[in-house]
Amino acid sequence: MSDPLDAFLDLVAKRLAATGDQVRVKRDQLASLDAKIKAEVSQMGKKTGMSVEGADAKIAELEHLHAHSSMGNAEERQFMRDLETLRKTKKVIKSNNERQSVVDDLKEQRSGVNDELRVLRDAEKDLQLGYRRVKLAKSSGVDASLIIETPIEVPEDRMGAIIGKGGSNLRNFESTYNVYIDTERQGGKLTIMGTQASISMASAAIVELANTVSEELELKDVVLTTLLIDKAALINELQEEHGVKIDVSRAKSVCKVTGHVTQLPEVVACITALDCVAR
Repeated sequence: MSDPLDAFLDLVAKRLAATGDQVRVKRDQLASLDAKIKAEVSQMGKKTGMSVEGADAKIAELEHLHAHSSMGNAEERQFMRDLETLRKTKKVIKSNNERQSVVDDLKEQRSGVNDELRVLRDAEKDLQLGYRRVKLAKSSGVDASLIIETPIEVPEDRMGAIIGKGGSNLRNFESTYNVYIDTERQGGKLTIMGTQASISMASAAIVELANTVSEELELKDVVLTTLLIDKAALINELQEEHGVKIDVSRAKSVCKVTGHVTQLPEVVACITALDCVAR
């Protein structure tokens, strides 16, 4: 007999896939509408700050002046130029108005598609949360009501280290502690989903990684030798005493210290003191 939870997960997975397809369709529609809006705007002439009625009034005023005035040849030619300019301006205004009407209609369509996309994304998010909750409940052997979400914050500049290359660290946290982790696009906020116990362990591991930093020191060769002599006895002593990791590269004349943010300064100070003596 098949497990009802497996059947439920399969159903939700299918709905997620279908919703994802709909989201992609709406995104394509938005891209198409944006391209059409951009094309219409690019075809618009320079804005004149004048309406069609305003252009008609100026043309009528110019023609009235021409009809009731005596003009020489130069004035007549200027009248013809001014009249032609106004007629061209009116033509541009009418064209712009027509294109603006098309743009307004396209923007209204885009607004409608955006609304539909938001609804689909909300539905997709709800389906994902439901799927994750049931899957975690099944893998943890508990009722779905015991799967909770807890937000935590870490220093924003440590988010890259927590996420890892291509999300590798996040996936490792998720698989190790049987949780799901969501990160916000900005800031140092994460949301962990799982049982209370698994969230506590995952949070502790994430905070520990967030507080683990590295610093590289450029040192003289004599200092590097001091660190490495007697099978790196001094390095081993510093590592054991302060709970840090020290890597030395003779080729680059660099010493890299990695450890908890509260312990790093003291270790760096010890190594820097050696360097000062050597100088």
